Amino acid sequence: MTVLVVDDDDKVLDLFQRFFKIRSITGQFAISSDDAIEIYGNNKDSIKSLVIDLTIDGNYTSVDVIRKVKEDHPDLTVFVITGGLFDSYRDDLVKFSNIEMIQKPFSFNELLTSIEKVI
Repeated sequence: MTVLVVDDDDKVLDLFQRFFKIRSITGQFAISSDDAIEIYGNNKDSIKSLVIDLTIDGNYTSVDVIRKVKEDHPDLTVFVITGGLFDSYRDDLVKFSNIEMIQKPFSFNELLTSIEKVI
């Protein structure tokens, strides 16, 4: 079971990789929405959760990536990381089930515990 993590900050992705290794969580890591779509397409059967920053680089928005994943796996849990811009995306995100909002700054241990519950 794999978690797809999408964030356009390589330092954040590095932290996720380190914490995943410590907690023995398998992850795929994308630096842009384009990478996320490609990685998801190649691994859609093994992806069991998505962690995505609300604002990401690339040709797609975070909502586009979530929509793509939810087309195949409507019950998959998505953790959306936000620094406070949630209100501008609220109408788009409430359409999906199993969306967990994670406000920055957040505790990696708390987030990882939440992820472990769903994978």
